[in-house]
Amino acid sequence: MSSRFEKTFQRWMNPFTLKEIAQRSLSLGHLPASAQAFVLAALARLAPKQTFLALAPGVKAQEELANDLEAWDAPQLFFPQVEAPTAEALPDPEASAERLSALSRLASGFAGVVLATARAGEQALPKPDVLRGQRLKLVKNTHRDRDGLLRQLQEAGYTREAQVQGRGQFSVRGAVVDIFSWDAQRPLRTEWEDEELISLREFDVDAQRSVQPLKTAEVGLAGPGLSGTSGDATTLRDYLAKGFVTVNLGGSASGLTLNEEQAEEDSDGHRPPLQPDLTFF
Repeated sequence: MSSRFEKTFQRWMNPFTLKEIAQRSLSLGHLPASAQAFVLAALARLAPKQTFLALAPGVKAQEELANDLEAWDAPQLFFPQVEAPTAEALPDPEASAERLSALSRLASGFAGVVLATARAGEQALPKPDVLRGQRLKLVKNTHRDRDGLLRQLQEAGYTREAQVQGRGQFSVRGAVVDIFSWDAQRPLRTEWEDEELISLREFDVDAQRSVQPLKTAEVGLAGPGLSGTSGDATTLRDYLAKGFVTVNLGGSASGLTLNEEQAEEDSDGHRPPLQPDLTFF
C-alpha cells in the first residue's frame, strides 16, 4: 500500500471495527462512491488473505469504483457483465475473454476485491471442474502432435491470423506457433522441432518480443460460445475462496439488500432454477 493510503487509513479508520465487519457480509450503499472505495481498500489492507465480492448496482458504478480502488492501490479483479446472447449474436468476445481471465485468476487463489455488478454475480457460469477440463497443458522439451494441437485450437473457436493481436488467436510461422489463450494476460510463443516443443515463452503482444521463458503453460479451450446445461452451471460465488465476504454497494429491485435476498434464498435451500440450455460466455 502507498504511504498516502497508510496515513489516511491510520487517521480515519478504526482497525478493530474493520476487522470485525470483515468477518461478515455488509452493505455500503449508504456511502458515496469514493467512500465505498476507501472502505474496500481498508478492508483489503487489514485482511490481505480475504476475498471481498463487491456488487455494484450497474456497470458505470463498477467502472468508477475500479478507478477509485486503483487510486488506493488496492488489489482488485474486475469481472465484466455480459448481455444475454441471442440467436443472432454471442456475447462480446473481449468481455467473455476478460471473464475467463478473471475466473482463471480466482482459481489460482486471488485475494482482494472482486468487482462485479449484482447482475453479473448471478449470471450462469460453468462449474469450476468443467472449466478446468477445458485446458491444454504445454511442457517444454516434451513431444506432442503439433497438427493435432492446431486442430484443437480451431475446434475451440480460435482464429488463425498472420500475427497474434488479441485473445482467441493463434499464428503459425514455420516452426513457431503463437497462441493467445482466452484467459491469459499475455500470449505464448512456442517453437517446435518436428513434434518436440523446444521453446516456450510469454511475449509482449505490442512489441512482439519475448518477456519470460516458461517450463510449462496452459491454454484454455473454453471461449465465447461455450455452452452447457443447468447441470453444468453455477455462479461467480462458487469460484471465490471459502469464507468470502459479500459487500453490497447498492439496493436491489426488491427493496432488500443483496445480503437479505441471499439469506432468503439460503433459508429456502435453493436458488431460482437456471435455464436448461445456457451459453456461458
